[in-house]
Amino acid sequence: MNAIGKGLLVAQKNNSLAVYKQELTLTHAKLAHWQHNEKFSKSMLKRLTTTFTDTKPFGMTKTPPWFIYTTHLTAISHALSSNPPDLKDAFGGLQTLLSAAELHRDPAVVLLTHVLRLRILVDAAMWDNVQDSLSLAESALGLIYEDTPPPSSSKEERGGEKENCIVFENAFEASMAVHTLILGVVYYTHVGQASKASPRLSHLHGLLDSDILKLFPNGTLKARLSM
Repeated sequence: MNAIGKGLLVAQKNNSLAVYKQELTLTHAKLAHWQHNEKFSKSMLKRLTTTFTDTKPFGMTKTPPWFIYTTHLTAISHALSSNPPDLKDAFGGLQTLLSAAELHRDPAVVLLTHVLRLRILVDAAMWDNVQDSLSLAESALGLIYEDTPPPSSSKEERGGEKENCIVFENAFEASMAVHTLILGVVYYTHVGQASKASPRLSHLHGLLDSDILKLFPNGTLKARLSM
């Protein structure tokens, strides 16, 4: 904490180091949260986000989109890791993140917000809101499903469903698709709509059988940004 404070003081006195002020402030907020000083951490993040609309935040000419996204994702993570989870702040952060991604025309981040919202809703068992969120995520991925055929349909016809499923070559989109399909299966199974869960489960199996997980073997993903 002392090292971060000293770093901020040095950056404030030297305009050539202004680029580090925001990053040090974000690091300060993360450390405060780790030390269970959640109120101070939240205050730091709120102060930091207000600089994004300034003409010259912390002496900089413009805040890069990736840093804006990182800050909002940090705030969302902190809200969800509190005990109990602060869902109001988490959903508020997601909406702000979505607005920023749409403003900077970054479809990958827009997709991420849809999948994150879906994940939070399922985790919180807020089932009444899941279907609309699931539809948004599936639409962003280009996924369209019809109810499964009657049980009398042949195995060949069902095998054809897998062949017609959308495949993903981009690692980020592939990961988002896998998450969305799993959550979709969980939701429709929970509400007892097997005919809707079935095609999603079939698609999920098809993707996993194609070794899609090899696109992100270490669990690390990169999202391509417009800037």
